Amino acid sequence: MTDWVIADSHLGHSNIVLHTRRTPWIYPNPDFDPEKPYHFKKNNPDAVDIKAHDETFIERWNKRVGKRDKVKILGDFAYNNHRTFIESLNGIKTLFKGNHDKMSRDCLGLWKEFDVNEPGVANDVKKDCSSLLKRFKNGDLSLLECQQAIMTSMWFKFMQIQGFEDIDQMSNVCYNKFEGVHEIGARRNIDGHDMTLSHFAMRSWASSIHGAGHLYGHSHGRLPEFDNMFCFDVGVDVWDYAPIPWEVIIRKMRIIQDKIEQDKGIFVDGESAAKGLYSQDPEQRVKDTRKKNLQILKDIGINVEYEDA
Repeated sequence: MTDWVIADSHLGHSNIVLHTRRTPWIYPNPDFDPEKPYHFKKNNPDAVDIKAHDETFIERWNKRVGKRDKVKILGDFAYNNHRTFIESLNGIKTLFKGNHDKMSRDCLGLWKEFDVNEPGVANDVKKDCSSLLKRFKNGDLSLLECQQAIMTSMWFKFMQIQGFEDIDQMSNVCYNKFEGVHEIGARRNIDGHDMTLSHFAMRSWASSIHGAGHLYGHSHGRLPEFDNMFCFDVGVDVWDYAPIPWEVIIRKMRIIQDKIEQDKGIFVDGESAAKGLYSQDPEQRVKDTRKKNLQILKDIGINVEYEDA
């Protein structure tokens, strides 16, 4: 079982494909009229093959991710047809909501933090629930007390499976609904690494000066990445349009660690110590970040399919 991370897939979202220049799925617009004023949506020389875009994402996702792998999705998963996309993709998926994740409640309920078929989980939870419901029927517990006790039982079983200890792992919204959906973000202990995951980038996060990491999306590679702080973009536009394995995250963090050791310490304000290390042109930053990231993929043996895209 492998952990994977992805952000900003934007399935079904033609405008984003144009905005972020995902060139493999952009073609000349046959309806463009050069005699009329340019309009991004109504008169654009470029058009998008969104069907091919989505089919390619699903194919590449399922080629990498196994059915029982865990996938952390850091926002902007899809623009529409959420249920279809969720059910088409492999993995036990957790969503950290982005600004475009405006799906219905029934679709939100499809996201799960754990697999109830995991050995022992279903039986243990059912056993606890049966006992609590019996106490409720006997008048020993109020309805609210019964509900809270059942949720607590499920929560502790979830924590046990995930191997968490004392870190506050989930928002109150997720705790109460237990749907595996985070409204803002969450702090995670992944393979022994203290990580804060969210759709939006943070300037500072829990234990950032003590070596904790932060993964984000949303900016499509346009924010500067400081090579002396453990935070970076995991969006598809800088990672070859597919989920990336946790091994890649570790590799990039080691590269940052080497820079930190060279500079003799983690900086609270990464920007002041990193001036001049990145281009002032946001489009060039995307290209520079993507080039570095694709090299990491190559170094660990992952085939890069869209090197020039």
